[in-house]
Amino acid sequence: MDANETVLNQQLKRFAGSLTSSDVYQSYSASYAWISNQTAHIGLGLILTGIAIAFFPKLGHWPWLILPLVLYPFKELVDVMRARGAPQKAFAIPKEELTIDTAADISFVTVGISAAMLLPAGWWGGLLVLLFAGAVLWYFVPKFLPIKRAFDKSALPYFFRLANYEAQFGEADVQTIHSLLKGVVDESSSLVHLVLFGPGQSGKTTLAVGVGSELTAREARVRYISSNKYLDREANPQASLLSQPWLVDECQLLIVDDIQDALSLSQRPPYVRASVWVTDDLAIAEQLKKTLQSQWSGENDHIHLIDVQSLNYKPAQ
Repeated sequence: MDANETVLNQQLKRFAGSLTSSDVYQSYSASYAWISNQTAHIGLGLILTGIAIAFFPKLGHWPWLILPLVLYPFKELVDVMRARGAPQKAFAIPKEELTIDTAADISFVTVGISAAMLLPAGWWGGLLVLLFAGAVLWYFVPKFLPIKRAFDKSALPYFFRLANYEAQFGEADVQTIHSLLKGVVDESSSLVHLVLFGPGQSGKTTLAVGVGSELTAREARVRYISSNKYLDREANPQASLLSQPWLVDECQLLIVDDIQDALSLSQRPPYVRASVWVTDDLAIAEQLKKTLQSQWSGENDHIHLIDVQSLNYKPAQ
């Protein structure tokens, strides 16, 4: 068994545990939220089909396959078209990602519809439903679970795709962010660091989280941390467990938010290939750029200051 299989098996055990965990004293994990969402899709197919069969019993059960085969895919198509038409087409969500997400939703709705049609047939109908549901889980869980676990370990405050960041990016800004993403994903020799500054509510943290979310969706090791926790990070040198966020020394993208004072940086951690620093103060931003240049960057590193206020970010209503 190779390292990847071992990690996946550990994730599957953690995922199974999250399904039985109490939400009274534990926070929701991304995997817990995903399976809850898919359970809702099963319930949607089950309830709608059950109501249809109850009101039109003479038509029988099988004609209601029109729900998963036509109506729900149409709804998913509308969602996909909306996603592809998001404000920032320069950061469009990959078609492969949209396809697998849509296929998962449709498959779980189909499980619910199958349950409505087959459960009245008795034990063999229930067995078929269980086999179908098991096959759907067996196919989709390994595709989604690593991403969900990556999100849990990133400690991002929320998930936000850059495609939905409604602002006026210039061509240089787009190229800079693409270079950052490429440098992490492809492990190119060029490293990119962003220093974001601007007043409150200008979209700084949202942009930083958007960059982190794009890489988390690619299973990169992303870590979001406040400046205070970043300064105190040496207080907990213990290696991170599967359910704990990445340590600064383990991550590929480091996001440090809410910087209020000048930071003294030690040597760049070995795995960090990009970083995003967020502050309200231009003077701190400029000082931070100089510090990064002198202590973190090499000859192939690029450090960019971005005045987020100039992007005219429009937060979602």
